[in-house]
Amino acid sequence: MNEIIASILDAEQKAEEIVAKAASDCRRISLEGAERAAKVKEDAIALLAAEREQSEKDAERRAQAAYDSLAAEGGAAAQALKSRSRTRVDPAADAVLRRLFG
Repeated sequence: MNEIIASILDAEQKAEEIVAKAASDCRRISLEGAERAAKVKEDAIALLAAEREQSEKDAERRAQAAYDSLAAEGGAAAQALKSRSRTRVDPAADAVLRRLFG
């Protein structure tokens, strides 16, 4: 009978040890999971920040190229208008001067 009681007490002690180890493992696994989740979140934030920065640079480069193109077109149009106006203004100015000074 003492043997049975000792066996039961031994089994209870082993069960308590198993439960304590399981609880410890559970806390460790939970902590590791939280750390991994935090790392994944941190990596995702860094990746998104890098992608956003690259997108902004690409958009700025495209906008600058469009601006440069429009500025060049506008400059060419202004130069053409200036050239055409000279051919018209000079004869008109001569006509006015002739009328004024004979």
